[in-house]
Amino acid sequence: MVLPDKFACKMVTWDEVYELCKNLAKIIKTYKYNPDVVIGLSPGGWFPARILADLLYIPELISLEIEHYDPLSYPHVVPPPVEIKYPIQESACKGKKVLIADDLTDTGRNLEAGEKYVRKLMPNEVRTACLQFLYVSEAKPDYVAEYIHEWYWYVYPWRRHHDLTQLIYRIFKRNPQHSLAVNEIAYQLKEYYELELSKEEVLEILTEMLHRGIISAKGDPIRRTILYKKPSEEEKIET
Repeated sequence: MVLPDKFACKMVTWDEVYELCKNLAKIIKTYKYNPDVVIGLSPGGWFPARILADLLYIPELISLEIEHYDPLSYPHVVPPPVEIKYPIQESACKGKKVLIADDLTDTGRNLEAGEKYVRKLMPNEVRTACLQFLYVSEAKPDYVAEYIHEWYWYVYPWRRHHDLTQLIYRIFKRNPQHSLAVNEIAYQLKEYYELELSKEEVLEILTEMLHRGIISAKGDPIRRTILYKKPSEEEKIET
């Protein structure tokens, strides 16, 4: 997926996440599926998996790390094949009923890769679940809390700093020869990504970017609120 210059984002709160998880747990109970273990497709699926394990009274919880493509970090790279970063032991799934959980299913690549891998571990049964399902996804989870019929870039609370850093960096790259006031950055976040952030919220991210050397500033950025993009031709920011 190559992201355009302008696209709509939506901030998801922890309260909204918990409500989605509660709805998802109710759906799973309605279908009378009683898994022995929950596997969260990390990083995004780990948090819903943890909440689902609590709501469904499942003591066994496992993280399956997926090496996935991030279009915010790699804006001009063709998505590579999805790979399992850290394998899990066969005994974790063998002969058990497994529930695989993720946050968002948009292309379905991560979910398909995770399910294919888990099935090789000889479970008794495997079913999949996600908080939000985008209509264009090729993978179809067994359980979905919310169906989405209009595309947005969802900023989940566990990726807030990561995503806002990437979005602000995109703004700096569009303005390589100009200094930007905090108010201007906030304006462009709304103009290009439909995100309304306060000056304090923008400064929070900018301060972290300064600390990590992603950008540089002239003078005291808190008082002068003018920042400059660090000279670099990098296509991504490691976070």
